[in-house]
Amino acid sequence: MTQANERMLEHLSRARDADDELAAALRARLREEDEPGLRSRLLRRLREVEATRAAVESRRAALSTRRSPAELGLSLATLPWRLGAAAARNAVGGALSLVLGALGLDGGGADEAALRERAAEERSLAVFAALARVARMQGDDLTEAVAGRAGASAERTLAEERAAEGSAAEAAVRSGAEAAVPEPWEGYRRMNAREVVSRLRRESDEAVAAAERYERLHGKRRTVLRAAERRLRGGGA
Repeated sequence: MTQANERMLEHLSRARDADDELAAALRARLREEDEPGLRSRLLRRLREVEATRAAVESRRAALSTRRSPAELGLSLATLPWRLGAAAARNAVGGALSLVLGALGLDGGGADEAALRERAAEERSLAVFAALARVARMQGDDLTEAVAGRAGASAERTLAEERAAEGSAAEAAVRSGAEAAVPEPWEGYRRMNAREVVSRLRRESDEAVAAAERYERLHGKRRTVLRAAERRLRGGGA
């Protein structure tokens, strides 16, 4: 086997490991999440990862057939050691989680699962980008296509997560702003639009402005907003 072929197999093995890690992270997150839309997205991503894993294994099998009998023998002889190394890495990861948990530095439940899934997505993106570069240099169009699709899926998933986080942050800011705006007067929320408009005629400009702001953040009743705007322009409610 050529050195280039050996290098390609090494990168494919890393890609397989990255897929395994990401699939495990996605399954762990699915066990913690119960929101239907998010679960649907996670399941879709898990199916993508499983399909990529199968494609990576197919490329590894195709390239492995080019090994000489001596190389195949060496690979089989070192298999127990390589499996032991993988188990050791997993054990270290598990031990680290226990230590962080004991120190109160590790998250729990859905939050921890989301963080682990994000980290696995980031690793997947990096690993498949490297695989795509090696495949391009070696003229392996099939492997480059597999790596390109996997990288694009990881990029899309990370972009979706960033957008969801941004929306959640904006919603939290809006919620905080709304909670900070008090009722213009006691009992305001229990009044219907006609009652509010009638009272706006005899309220101070400050109270009318407070009502206008409150409506924009909460009820958004058009009749109240129009009446408040007319009052503030000096046209009467």
